[in-house]
Amino acid sequence: MKKREDQGGNLKKTSLEIDDMARDLEARMMMPWFPVSMMPWRRPMKAPRIDINDHGDHYEVYIEVPGVQKDAVQVHMTKTSLEVSAELEEEKVEGKKTIVRERNHEEIYRHLTFPEEVNPDEAEAIASNGLLTVKVPKMHKAEKKRKIEVK
Repeated sequence: MKKREDQGGNLKKTSLEIDDMARDLEARMMMPWFPVSMMPWRRPMKAPRIDINDHGDHYEVYIEVPGVQKDAVQVHMTKTSLEVSAELEEEKVEGKKTIVRERNHEEIYRHLTFPEEVNPDEAEAIASNGLLTVKVPKMHKAEKKRKIEVK
């Protein structure tokens, strides 16, 4: 570890040493032999690819979720946004020796904001063949304001 000059007392020196140790630890963890599974704060999380189509009265959102079972997909909506998350659990192989493990626990997450209000109560989501399709109806635009005569 590289020592830095004391420029304002022991507190600053200690702080700089801690920063150096943290950088050193981070560098060691990024070495190819250090498995990501030993760093739970660095779990791989993907932002899945999406397409959004505007059909006038509703949006259709297509989200890639390959290998994820429909029970593992969570879809949450508000009047202005859609949030999709899912977990792909690693397969447990018993009785066999694993030579290489690249497909481990994986999470996906995507948050979208719509350009106008939507109706979350009437939204539908269908998962099929690694593709999640969410049909999101737009809110009905308020009718034009009209004046009411007071009697």
